Amino acid sequence: MSEKPTERRTSALETLKQELLDDHWRHCYSWKGLSPVKIAKQQGCSPDDVRSLMFEIQKENPPKPKANHRKSTCKYCGAEIVWIGKHPCDPPVLKGVTADEKVHAFRQSHFATCPRANQARKSS
Repeated sequence: MSEKPTERRTSALETLKQELLDDHWRHCYSWKGLSPVKIAKQQGCSPDDVRSLMFEIQKENPPKPKANHRKSTCKYCGAEIVWIGKHPCDPPVLKGVTADEKVHAFRQSHFATCPRANQARKSS
């Protein structure tokens, strides 16, 4: 028995969905550089089908959050710190207002709040 056209179309779309997921989405979590129209022409389906597949993939596989900063504990007081480059900072993000009334987000240096900051400075 031969397959029905709808079954062939469904299996082709499932294959395309898996290819999009494996070849592109899992690597960069973005559709930048991909054209649904070009993919549709290559695969022999409609651009709307490709767009709906891209939307499904994006919804089912959200991007993983980026870990920008290393976390550790202060060896002098035991508090949690976040390393931004070579600088130990306290974890909460603070907000301040500049002279021109713009909101600015920043992290406070851990040396400003560490009860044993002088001991830490003498040892380095």
